[in-house]
Amino acid sequence: GVSITSAPATPGGETRAATEQPVQVDPLVEACRLIYQGQFSAAADLVRAARASQGQRAEQLERIIDRYEQIAQRRQADRAEAYAKQRKELDKLQAAVDLSVDPAATAWKDDESDDASGSAEPNEPNDVTDVLVVLVRATEYANDQQKAALLADPFVQKVLQVSVDRSVILEAEGKWLDAYTGYYYWLSAIDPNNTGYSDHADE
Repeated sequence: GVSITSAPATPGGETRAATEQPVQVDPLVEACRLIYQGQFSAAADLVRAARASQGQRAEQLERIIDRYEQIAQRRQADRAEAYAKQRKELDKLQAAVDLSVDPAATAWKDDESDDASGSAEPNEPNDVTDVLVVLVRATEYANDQQKAALLADPFVQKVLQVSVDRSVILEAEGKWLDAYTGYYYWLSAIDPNNTGYSDHADE
C-alpha cells in the first residue's frame, strides 16, 4: 500500500536526488531590491545580518543605504518646512479674508467706483482664490496625516464650501469658464479624491 515516487531524470539520463537543496538567494541582491522599493530600514537589517558572511560587499552596500536614508530624511525635512510655511500663509489669510464677500457679486460696484476715480485695478486678487492656491501648495507638501487634518480644519471647510457655492452660481449664469478657473480647478487639485470636484473640472 506504500506508493513510491521515482525521482525525475536529468537530460543525461541520471536520476536526481529527491531532496534538493533550496536555491540560496544572495542577501545583498535582496537588499538592493528593498532599496529600489524604498524600504531602507528592511534593507539595512538584511545587510547587517549578512555582514559576517559577505564582508566588504556588505559594508559597501551599508554605506550606500546610509546615504539614501540621509537623502530621504533631508527631503522629508524640506517638505515639512515647506508645509509649515504654507500653514503660516493660510493663518494670515484666515485673519484677512472675509468669506461673506463675493468679489464677483460686487464687481460692478468696483467698476463704477474705479471709473469715477480713474484708478482701475483689473487684476485685484480674489481672496478666496488666494486661499485655494495656498491650500494646493499645502496639500502638495503635506503627509497623509497633515492633509487629513488640513481638510478637517473648520476654516478650510468653510473656504471649500464657499467655493462650491460660488461656482454653482457662476454655472447657473452660464459662466462655466469662470467657475472652472476660479474654483473647480483648485478644488480638484486640493482634494482629487472628491469626485464632485473632479467631475466638474473634467467637464
